[in-house]
Amino acid sequence: MESGGGIPPPQRTAVVMGVVAAASATLALVVTSPYRAEGQFATGLRWRTTSASLATRDPGAARQPLLRARQQFLGARRLNPLEAGYALALARTDVSLATSEVRNADGRARRRALWEEAVRMFTRAAELNAGSASTLNEHAALLAAVEMNEPSTREFAGPKAVALRQRGLESNPWLPASYLELALLLESRQEAVGARAVLEHGLRRAPGHPDLLRAAARAAGRAGDLSRAGELWIRLRTVAPGDPEAIQAAKGPAFG
Repeated sequence: MESGGGIPPPQRTAVVMGVVAAASATLALVVTSPYRAEGQFATGLRWRTTSASLATRDPGAARQPLLRARQQFLGARRLNPLEAGYALALARTDVSLATSEVRNADGRARRRALWEEAVRMFTRAAELNAGSASTLNEHAALLAAVEMNEPSTREFAGPKAVALRQRGLESNPWLPASYLELALLLESRQEAVGARAVLEHGLRRAPGHPDLLRAAARAAGRAGDLSRAGELWIRLRTVAPGDPEAIQAAKGPAFG
């Protein structure tokens, strides 16, 4: 009696060959997909470079290469959805496309859709690269831009942007620029007290950073704390003797 559940040998051979072929095709796809994705990603980057070079001469012509870049980044994401870099590239492209949309009713609808897709892609990139301060900060910058371009998003975009900036600082508290960016974001939301506290915190990490000293001195002056403002301007002149704003401030009331 033949084994194999009653399947004649020729059919058994065909079944086995079919299974082997399917497994080989699946393995080939698994092995080659990352390379194909990287190829599409590289092509997308080239289209973005083309768009950037055209933007200085003919802004209208720069849009078509951006659309082609977007298609390449979408293809790379389909082939390898776990690569944070592809999601970031797609989000950045959507931001560029959104800001270049025409200012009519159809353009506003397309722009809003692109902003929303960019938010989704940045969120996905942040999930895939959760420990990256740069990703968190870029996501926050995007949300701040969304809030500025789409006022209806203010209630969710602004607070989320602040939270992401704070997470970025927690992830890497040694970047002076992160304190400056969070302070600027808070000031844009009329949260001057919080902005000043962030700058002072930054100075504890980087006490001689000129940009932090300048921003903190300005904030202290706006708050009416002339003593602290004067102290900070003096410190700025120590680390940057030729700073024109510090020189001008020395003539003001903070030095009374």
